[in-house]
Amino acid sequence: MGRGRILIFANTFWYLYKFRSNLIARLEAEGYELVACAPGGDEYQERMACRTEAFVLDRRSVNPFTELASFARIFSLVRRERPVCALTYTPKLNLYAALAARLLGIPAIPNISGVGKSFAASLFVRLPVEIAYRASLGGAAHVFFQNDADLDYFVSRGIVRGSRSRLFGSGVDLERFAPDAPPGRGERRTFLFAARLIREKGAPEYFAAARALAASRGDLRFLCCGAFEDADVRAELEACAREGLVEYLGLVDDMKSLIGKVDCVVLPTYYNEGVPRILIEAIAMGRVVISTAIPGCRDVVVEGETGFFVSPRDERDLAAKMAAVADLDRAELERMGAAGRALAKRRFDERTILDEYVEKLQTIVAAETPIPPRREAT
Repeated sequence: MGRGRILIFANTFWYLYKFRSNLIARLEAEGYELVACAPGGDEYQERMACRTEAFVLDRRSVNPFTELASFARIFSLVRRERPVCALTYTPKLNLYAALAARLLGIPAIPNISGVGKSFAASLFVRLPVEIAYRASLGGAAHVFFQNDADLDYFVSRGIVRGSRSRLFGSGVDLERFAPDAPPGRGERRTFLFAARLIREKGAPEYFAAARALAASRGDLRFLCCGAFEDADVRAELEACAREGLVEYLGLVDDMKSLIGKVDCVVLPTYYNEGVPRILIEAIAMGRVVISTAIPGCRDVVVEGETGFFVSPRDERDLAAKMAAVADLDRAELERMGAAGRALAKRRFDERTILDEYVEKLQTIVAAETPIPPRREAT
């Protein structure tokens, strides 16, 4: 007898495939039936190793009628599947899927991996979002947070109960993201920006820093990958690419191979992050990182040891820090890379994260719970 069905929600199948495949495999090995749920139209849906359910959701929409229709679809899906638990990721699914589960009396475990733009907005915008989170997360079986700043804020504001919340962290597969070659061995020092191409991630500052450094030295190489989400940022990148300043690689599936080819990963973000996975992957592979001292990023960057902090929205500071990395000798790059790898082993081992998910589910879901029959949609 299986332990029961678990629905796992995110805003793309790409996210579930790239970041939650190991969790899905581990939970299936524990006897659960996993169903991956995300908006349709994503080629990664076909790559999922478990059953999938697609629905319509516009993650950027703020139209109340559109959002109500999206919630109704998710509610219908949860009611039809009747899982023993719902695991939710990404902002809108933490709201809608967790609320649907609460209304249906189904345990949910949301994972707050950053709160996005809403909590950086004015009080007028932030308060309704807080109310929505309180309605969704207030009845959750447990809520995981990836950085202590988000956890403290949600508890202090009464959005979640401290007794049902904890700092959970984020992890990567340390066997896969292991150093295969030390940094500093190429002909040119190579930098990488890998994130959604939006202003808040610091993409314009990276392009500006690349332009400034390229004007004074020719021993550097600047790479960029990620999905376009901002027309102005796209125009800036295309201009840099035409001038031969930045090489745009598009969407990259094999981040391990790409990180292995660079010396430093740069993320000058001022977005409300959880703990950026690209930074964890970078230190796991022994690469120096440059980022801002915002919550989440400061869990990965140890100044002068694993990388360097840069001031938000400051292209000159970023160029200076990138130049400093470019001037490090090979031995220093390797020393900092080893410090990053050690930190990844202590703090970001995915095996620990998977063990904790299994343990928490075992306290929530009875082991003898049968898998309820699934009713096909008519």
